[in-house]
Amino acid sequence: MSEVDEYGFNVAIQEKARRYLREKILLNLFELTFFTFAALFVVFSGISQALRNYAKSYVSDPWGYIAVYCLIGYTIFWIFSLIFKFLGNYLIEHKYGVSVQTLSSWLKDQAKIYVGTLAFLLPVVELIYYSMRKTPTIWWLITWFFTCIGIAFTMYIFPVVIMPLFYKFEPLKDKELIERLVRLAEKAKVKVVGVYKMGAAAKTRRAIGALTGMGNTRRILLSDTLLDNYTKDEIEGVIGHELGHHVHKHIGKIMVALMIIMLISLYLVNLALRNSLDVFGFEGIADIANLPLFGMVINLVNWVSMPVLNSFSRRLERQADEYELKLVDKPEAFISCMVKICNQNLRYANPHPLIEAFFYDHPSGRNRIKLARKFIESKKTA
Repeated sequence: MSEVDEYGFNVAIQEKARRYLREKILLNLFELTFFTFAALFVVFSGISQALRNYAKSYVSDPWGYIAVYCLIGYTIFWIFSLIFKFLGNYLIEHKYGVSVQTLSSWLKDQAKIYVGTLAFLLPVVELIYYSMRKTPTIWWLITWFFTCIGIAFTMYIFPVVIMPLFYKFEPLKDKELIERLVRLAEKAKVKVVGVYKMGAAAKTRRAIGALTGMGNTRRILLSDTLLDNYTKDEIEGVIGHELGHHVHKHIGKIMVALMIIMLISLYLVNLALRNSLDVFGFEGIADIANLPLFGMVINLVNWVSMPVLNSFSRRLERQADEYELKLVDKPEAFISCMVKICNQNLRYANPHPLIEAFFYDHPSGRNRIKLARKFIESKKTA
């Protein structure tokens, strides 16, 4: 029998999870460093300006040469990004047994991401730089306003448009489980439009349970990896937690937090671009050659703000856990589910407080189990 710690976690698996976490963090930090210096290099060396001139030699109209620049520039960026994704999302995931996806399937997914991102990025960049040309002093406010609309729209269509591009979905056939989850949603006074089985086992061993979408796209999603390994009580707890997010309007709160960070990011981008005109010889703030700096600032602000956003997220997750414990009232199932998820998803349950502060958007497994144990004790003394 495998050794377990005082919280029920498999010791050998958790040691493996610790190594997995360490490798992922180191790779992410190296990727951040690489792309930060790469952005500075392409503008210091004049490569970005040369690409702009090359694009202009074919099309003189700003809409046209910006499109050419983006197509070539993003493709080069995507190739380097693909290398890091291969190392992190394929090699490391397979090394630790988290992913079972074939290389051909993984490459197909990356091709979909490339096409989808380019189709989204091109009109966005065109409109941002059009705004820079027409309203150079407040372009960042205009961009922020439409970005907020874009974030809300993306969250609305995510479960019905984006996720089906990567996973197969079908209505869940387990009538008993459907009835239990629908009753739970009714108890929480949250309307859902259906319960769906998500075919994840061909790509990952992770267990996934979610309540995604907004309004008439809100649906319960349960991966086959969750359905095959968890009891109905445990699955009920997973969805109870997700219902807690909707009851406490956490999606809206996270959106507001993201919008604040985006506003700060765009303001800092505006400052960076204005102060770099003479340094790099840009033709003005609306010069597409400054796009690498634009992306670099956004990326750096996201990293700097990550501890703050993760702290906020952990607080919301704890609130959702507290709601689930009261709503479902099966704390033993909550604890057993948490042990299973941390072991199956290779989530390190006992990170150093600094690691948790910087990189964890959920409370650690041990802290979540401590919360459930306190709930059990409070019931005994009530």
